[in-house]
Amino acid sequence: MSGADQSVTTLEVLRRHLNACPPGPIEDRAELLGLLSPAWPSLDGCDLEAMHSGKLSRLEDPRWAPPILTFRIERHGPIVAGGSTRAEMQTWTVDIDDATASVSVSGRRQMRPMAPRLDVEPLVREIVSLANAGVEDDRLKWSPDRKRVTIRIGRVIPDVGYPETVQGRRKRFTLRLREAMTASGWQEVIGTTPHTFERPTA
Repeated sequence: MSGADQSVTTLEVLRRHLNACPPGPIEDRAELLGLLSPAWPSLDGCDLEAMHSGKLSRLEDPRWAPPILTFRIERHGPIVAGGSTRAEMQTWTVDIDDATASVSVSGRRQMRPMAPRLDVEPLVREIVSLANAGVEDDRLKWSPDRKRVTIRIGRVIPDVGYPETVQGRRKRFTLRLREAMTASGWQEVIGTTPHTFERPTA
């Protein structure tokens, strides 16, 4: 039997199995997987989102609504890349009559504990206090005339942890820093190094 004939055969076996199932949730996930996996390559759209039959072992909540089979699957791309604590949840829709597969993102699932939310207020108060006092600190870079100071955000909030978390912390810190520095009489200098403020003149 040729490879094409084999593909048709596996798809037909899957069709017959599903058509014999009552509409609704599919209870025997193992049996479904045993039939869906070999038939998967014959579906148009089976390779969307870098999908392949080997990833079907993670399918969840399979449901049958003739002629449509749907299931959810957890995709770990962002986690593997190291930039997220959450897995993308995809919903796959398989039309058994048309032999097509399509996918949509249906949410995200928390896979690792989230880093505790950083309270930026104490940091902001400390940095503003240091700037007001003209203190030498490795988080502050002063101009030669000491009328300007650049806040080294990377030293205030180090690049440690998940990128999304670090970026979020720095963004919240920057917003509060601008407010606090302005309230203390400093002016942000636009068009130069970011987070640079000018000392108020007497």
